[in-house]
Amino acid sequence: MLTANWDFFPTVCELIKATQPENIDGISYLPTLLNYSLQQKKHPFLYWEFPGYGGQQAVRLGKWKGIIQDMNKGNTTIQLFDLDKDMQEQHDVAEQNPEVVKKIERIMKEQHRTPEVASFRMKVLDGE
Repeated sequence: MLTANWDFFPTVCELIKATQPENIDGISYLPTLLNYSLQQKKHPFLYWEFPGYGGQQAVRLGKWKGIIQDMNKGNTTIQLFDLDKDMQEQHDVAEQNPEVVKKIERIMKEQHRTPEVASFRMKVLDGE
C-alpha cells in the first residue's frame, strides 16, 4: 500500500472516531492496520514538491516514480524509475516509457499550486 505522511491524520481521526475536515488529501490506512486490506482505499498517485536542493517535483504512480530535479536551474526533464526493479533509482527509464512520462507530466501540471509565500515559489513552475 502506498501511503504518505498526510495519511496519518485521517487514520487517527478514524481510529478515535473523530470527524475529519472535508478538504484533507489523506486516506486513512486503518483498514490495512487492522488487516482488512480488501477494504483499503488507495491513492491513484502520490505527488509532492520540495523547494530545497535546487527544487524538486515528484510523482509516485504505482511502481513508477517520476522526478524533476534542479528545477531552479531551469531543468524540466522528468527522470523515470521502475521501483519494482530499481529501488535505489539508479536507472532512468524515461526514454523506454514515454507514455508513463506523459501521465506523470500531466499529473505534475495538474497538481502544482503556486504558493502564496514568495520564498517558496519556483520560477520554472510558477512562471516568474
